[in-house]
Amino acid sequence: MSRIYENGYRIEYPNELAYAGMPAIVRVSQLDTAYIGVGITIKVGENYYTETRTPYNGEVVFDISRYMQTAFIGRNFNMYYGEAQSHYSGTQANVSVAVQLTNSTENKINALAFDVNALVGYMQIGKANGGDRRRMWFVNFPQTFDFYCEQHANIWLGGQYISHVSTGTEYRQISVDLSPSLGYDTEGLQSIGLGGDELAYLAGDALMVSQRFAYRLTIDRCTSGVYLRWLDNFGQWCYYLFRVTGRNYTTKETQSWQDGILRNELNDEGGVFLASGQTHQQMAQQESISLGAKLVDAETFDFLLTLTNSPIVEVMTNADDYIDTNTTLPLWERVSVVAGSYARTGAPLQDFAVSIVRNTQTSQML
Repeated sequence: MSRIYENGYRIEYPNELAYAGMPAIVRVSQLDTAYIGVGITIKVGENYYTETRTPYNGEVVFDISRYMQTAFIGRNFNMYYGEAQSHYSGTQANVSVAVQLTNSTENKINALAFDVNALVGYMQIGKANGGDRRRMWFVNFPQTFDFYCEQHANIWLGGQYISHVSTGTEYRQISVDLSPSLGYDTEGLQSIGLGGDELAYLAGDALMVSQRFAYRLTIDRCTSGVYLRWLDNFGQWCYYLFRVTGRNYTTKETQSWQDGILRNELNDEGGVFLASGQTHQQMAQQESISLGAKLVDAETFDFLLTLTNSPIVEVMTNADDYIDTNTTLPLWERVSVVAGSYARTGAPLQDFAVSIVRNTQTSQML
């Protein structure tokens, strides 16, 4: 549930972790008639925003989600801060809020100040952005996994400590990097645990703190396929290696024109016969790739389903070079997902299929 502050009046305000993609309510209630106004100031980066309300029946309500969203304007979601193994994620940002009350003599009273760690995305009813989860670890490709921690956390892999995270007093989103360039040894392993101590997560509107949290990672050593990453509704980067089931190429004319040059059509020009008023075309070609994941369980199917409504989907374009060296900077191309419907059956295992569209290639005008 949201945080609550009481001091002769009642203020309900968002958790330390709150999603910018859904209402973030600040409700001031149980105000007596001595208070004639309520103001709220939101600090995002170096910018300040202010709203004021007149109480009605001793209550006012603000929604600060739009201000939280401004924290991500122009943000590079791939930007990280911290050490190599674990770092602050670019999909979270700090927002500071102050609530002031105005009494009948126009005096302003500082009622409450608090911080919110705004997250990209939204929370669904009955869902959680943490807890024990099962994922694939593609050990030949770059990959990160997300946690939320307060003050400090010890991150471990297979029972071995790999990193310590210190955040001060704020809850922060942490991305743990398991890219092959960091040299983690998985030889002979089929699965492994990745987790930490003193971690938190949201379950619906409740902020949960757990002494132990872990990903159960199934190790995948494949080196071929189409490697995608996408931002899910929790503001976490997700990764999966798909097999290609088909490619479709659509070509269309974008414009045509005639050059208007008079020619003798029986004479060649450099070995080419050209007609008077030769028609020129500019063409555009778009590639659609059909992808599949073979016989996945229900949890993996739900995980892959977040790809279909992600605002950011990217395909790795230099996978072969990356696998060869493990030190090559991974390169990604922003793509689109083909809209469609997805049916999950009652079978314990089923195939998952999706199609992506790469950027249109347009021919040069000559």
